[in-house]
Amino acid sequence: MTQQMADEDPGSDLYYAEKCAAALYADSPQGRREARDQLMQRRYDNWLLGQEEWRLPVLPFYWMHPDVIRSGIFCVAQAAGPPIEARLATGMPGRPDIYYRGPRLTQTHLFVLLELLWYQRGNPPGARFYITARSFAIRQLGWPDSSHSTKRLRDVLLDLRGAVLVYAWENGSRETAVTLLDGYDRVDDVMQLRMHPSIRRLFTRYVTHIPRDLLRRVKPGLQSALLVHFLASKCATKFELSRLRECVGSNTRDMREFGRSVRNALAKLKEVGAIKDYRIYYGAVFIEKK
Repeated sequence: MTQQMADEDPGSDLYYAEKCAAALYADSPQGRREARDQLMQRRYDNWLLGQEEWRLPVLPFYWMHPDVIRSGIFCVAQAAGPPIEARLATGMPGRPDIYYRGPRLTQTHLFVLLELLWYQRGNPPGARFYITARSFAIRQLGWPDSSHSTKRLRDVLLDLRGAVLVYAWENGSRETAVTLLDGYDRVDDVMQLRMHPSIRRLFTRYVTHIPRDLLRRVKPGLQSALLVHFLASKCATKFELSRLRECVGSNTRDMREFGRSVRNALAKLKEVGAIKDYRIYYGAVFIEKK
């Protein structure tokens, strides 16, 4: 929710309640801040509930919340193991902490999720839609025509159905869950899917634009992970290798080998025009963006 939205309509009951809270907690900055956060969240929820006709944006590119991209839940390789819970972003005043709960995801999961959102552009997020696994894998994702591609897509969709983002407000009184894929039913090769309406929270405030054709020209894995990470970090040009490995994951524990893999991936990103130039110096990656 933007500051402008929080402060509009000075004649409303919420505006009056906010002024009363400020007066009540005049001698307690912490109490005043918590009261304001609660009121801002109430106003945002009321505004969100009123957006019955809200539809997924019709854009010529992919889009996603930058905190989700930079969080590291979409790693290079899927590690075996039980579902995880990880903290993605620490909330600033008036904004929640973000947690992830669910299976371990990879760049392939991110690619499929982005393509599903793009496929449903212009429609309400809670609308049911149908896809054919084989056709979607070939035409939308560009995967080979094989039974392996069909099974791979089904497995990814099952993982996304169990993936949840939890927005926890700092006063501890409220949690809001965002389900990445709410409905998944299959009859033979036809699948009925549904995004949960709560997914609209991923498109509030700021989003990262990811050129669709550019993402398709790099390999899912380290190349795509570095690409979306750089795009989600618009102002940054220096990235520590150790921090990059935390955010994008790695198939190796050796930092030198990871550095070589990053160098090869950066060469590909430069070749396809994603970045202008790069250099790796003393454990850090320096990017010259276009």
